[in-house]
Amino acid sequence: MSGIVGSKFNIRGSGLVGSLGTDGQHMLSAGPGVSNVFETVAAGGSTPAFSAELGSDQDIGDNSLVKAAFSTEVFDSGSVYDASSNYRFTPGVEAKYFIYLSVMFQCGLAVVGQTEVHLYKNGSSIIGLNTLGPHGETKYRTHNMSAIVLLDADDYVEAYVKGDTTYSSGVGGQDIFVYADSQFGGFKIA
Repeated sequence: MSGIVGSKFNIRGSGLVGSLGTDGQHMLSAGPGVSNVFETVAAGGSTPAFSAELGSDQDIGDNSLVKAAFSTEVFDSGSVYDASSNYRFTPGVEAKYFIYLSVMFQCGLAVVGQTEVHLYKNGSSIIGLNTLGPHGETKYRTHNMSAIVLLDADDYVEAYVKGDTTYSSGVGGQDIFVYADSQFGGFKIA
């Protein structure tokens, strides 16, 4: 028989009977032949967490690496994302974080030849995505990037972008825009 018997948890076929946990606990297996343990679930779960959008199209010029101004918060648990001036995530809690970026580039007159998206930690690039397109390619390009990043409480993460029109169209100097619905976000995973 398996299931809950009185105030005990009977694990079918194992010969083990363990105590029940209480509200706010989860069962943790200690391995085969060992009684299971109930532990309190860590407060906050996958928080802190944030998600931000640009809010409006951002003109990033041509051939210059600039910080993406994700100024519209979708959500921000614990006020860990600065959407007013620095456009950065500072977790306040040391842990591993899943960070994601989704950036769409567009150029009005020329095709977008080379685009770059970078995730910066404490002012230095830790991961980047660079795409060089052939002549005649589209005026639009989307980059999706994600990373698992170990952050101390006072570390910060930012997004940088770059677009260059000279590589494929020969029409250099055309302003490139990043669309308003581009996204930047993250959450604690461990």
